[in-house]
Amino acid sequence: MLEVTIGRAMVLRKRTAAKIAKLEQRITQNNSTIKGAKRDLKVLDALDERGRLVGQLKEIKFQVFEGSRNVRAQIIELGELKAQIQFLRGIDCKQGPTIDRYGRGDLIEMEAVVSQQMVDDWVDILEEEIDRIQEELNEFNRRKKIKLETFGEQTE
Repeated sequence: MLEVTIGRAMVLRKRTAAKIAKLEQRITQNNSTIKGAKRDLKVLDALDERGRLVGQLKEIKFQVFEGSRNVRAQIIELGELKAQIQFLRGIDCKQGPTIDRYGRGDLIEMEAVVSQQMVDDWVDILEEEIDRIQEELNEFNRRKKIKLETFGEQTE
């Protein structure tokens, strides 16, 4: 069993997912070869290893999910704030004379209800809130420990 912080578990999750992806690529490349040719990989052993790694990845994800119960509302809020910024940045804020968007070359006058300055100000406010929430989550992830049963006998 390995006892780690959620922050460390998130690093392990990323590394484990990368190992799985690399192994899947090797399995895909080495499964079918010219008859009699030497294989660079024992495919069945690699499939077993992939299964073991997927089991570890599932455990990491589940334990992080369970361990983060107290901050789930903040995680959801963070995602919604980021989505709101993405939406705001997509608002067309053209003002004044511009070339016709249909390519006819006509000069037309554009008027926006929401100015680019308004969008920028709102985004600044939202980014400050994101930073505040992210710092709280980072602190939580540094402190909260979880146990991973399928990993070696270590503690962090």
